[in-house]
Amino acid sequence: MSTMQFWKPGASTPGSTLDRATQAEDNIIHSAPASSNLGIQAQRERLPIFKHREKILYAVEKYGVVIIVGQTGCGKTTQLPQYLYETGWAANGNIIACTQPRRVAATSVAARVATEVGSVLGDEVGYTIRFEDVSSKSRTRIKYMTDGMLFRETMIDPLLSKYSVIMIDEAHERSIYTDLLLGVLKKIRRKRPGLRLIVSSATLEAKYFLDYFNSGPPVAGIGGGAAPTDGPADEATIVSLEGRMYPVEVAYLKEPTEDYVAEAVRVVWGLHMQPGQGDILVFLTGREEIDRCLSELSELVPRLPRGAPALVPLPLHAGLSTDDQLATIVSLEGRMYPVEVAYLKESTEDYVAEAVRVVWGLHMQPGQGDILVFLTGREEIER
Repeated sequence: MSTMQFWKPGASTPGSTLDRATQAEDNIIHSAPASSNLGIQAQRERLPIFKHREKILYAVEKYGVVIIVGQTGCGKTTQLPQYLYETGWAANGNIIACTQPRRVAATSVAARVATEVGSVLGDEVGYTIRFEDVSSKSRTRIKYMTDGMLFRETMIDPLLSKYSVIMIDEAHERSIYTDLLLGVLKKIRRKRPGLRLIVSSATLEAKYFLDYFNSGPPVAGIGGGAAPTDGPADEATIVSLEGRMYPVEVAYLKEPTEDYVAEAVRVVWGLHMQPGQGDILVFLTGREEIDRCLSELSELVPRLPRGAPALVPLPLHAGLSTDDQLATIVSLEGRMYPVEVAYLKESTEDYVAEAVRVVWGLHMQPGQGDILVFLTGREEIER
């Protein structure tokens, strides 16, 4: 494939000799993945949100509504519920809720947070999406869910009495359920002043949310809240989080393209063949485009030169089952460790017995790490 041509904003206009592969070295930042060789706690402390931890907790203690403004990747979705959990907001059987506009986000983030907490998914950390509830009524203290699921809960429990803090994440996307929830939660806080509400946004439109919650009569008095400091609180404030995990460099194609899926495949291939490590995320408009891109990339894999890093195309969209979504997330996170793949030299009629034999053999070898065994169903797993 030909070398990719990009135009970097602020540089000379398209038509110049600017080429991403030949930019001056001082304009290129090579970053190793944040997770490589770091423990979970070290990874958490490297997130930009970590240095704002005390400021956020103070704001939640003092104000009834806290609007968090932070760029994507700062850690607000995974870390804020944990900070609240660590400081007692889930005491006495209360739950910290975090809503997501999409079920893919709810399930994958819950799985990540469960890992960070050191809990089995569905125990201390769980999730609820349509037709699927992976949580425990008695043990779950951090629950991720779609905004639609929380809205449905208001029909059963109008005051959402089991929640001490509710975080509306990605509020800037302004989905129908998100807007409905914001209206309902404003009314709930008049009955439950102790309920804390966190509205998370990746844009600077937070002023609109602030004006909305500060409009109307002030919330005062004690009314059924279950937070540690149940009682009057100033209504709303904004906390801005600065910083990203990595610098971001924007570049545009020099020429428009009629087939953006084919162009995406070409760009991914070109980036993969350049030196350096990391994953490549491709955002497409729908499942059909994702499947096509995945198919075309898979066809290119056999053309990789000997010694080139492996190219593993993975799909991620709402049409996947929860298991497939989590498998993709695990595959991506698994890149932080070396993975060795081996195949049987000969076929076998009883692959379960063969799996047992292989696992036993690997276990008896020195210096082995974890061993993952993928089987086709519950019966095979139990056997």
